[in-house]
Amino acid sequence: AGTGRVAGATGWALPTPTRRMGIACLGLPTRIRIAFGVFQQGPRERARARSCRIGGSGWVGRHMAARLIKAGYAVRVLTRRREAHRELLVLPNLQLIECNVYDPNALSAQLRDVGVVINLVGILNEHRRRGFQRAHVTLIQHIVDACRATGIKRLLHMSALKADAQNGPSQYLRTKGEGEAIALAATDLH
Repeated sequence: AGTGRVAGATGWALPTPTRRMGIACLGLPTRIRIAFGVFQQGPRERARARSCRIGGSGWVGRHMAARLIKAGYAVRVLTRRREAHRELLVLPNLQLIECNVYDPNALSAQLRDVGVVINLVGILNEHRRRGFQRAHVTLIQHIVDACRATGIKRLLHMSALKADAQNGPSQYLRTKGEGEAIALAATDLH
């Protein structure tokens, strides 16, 4: 955990390098940094661009939001508990919205005016029965469906190293592999 793969236009990563934005200094895996190539636009396009992060209040999401805002992008972060992540509210052009992302209608409502959706959801421990399945598989299917319903054409999904639906050595990696397969199969969202 902590590093992962991002499904993108060429199968694993989008082709545009991002060193100009300073993303490289985040210490994120190269494939995640490359995925930010979707945001390589001029100042006018950046001012209008809005991305939505699901699972964006964790370590990767916080750093990603700060860098994108610094580069001039508007960022929306959906979270289960808004009050638990108030430190994000100091970032300009960031909307921190409490939302039940497992509710397809609530999720679609939050995605209506965004251009890119980035799914960073991942749990390392199950606190409820079938929690891995819900977070890593069911949710990504809801996200894909919501993107299609709202006309979003770009979805970035962070998986995990060694994610494999059939041969993963843990339930975590098997469900991450299942979710990755769903994201990769959604070729209309790359």
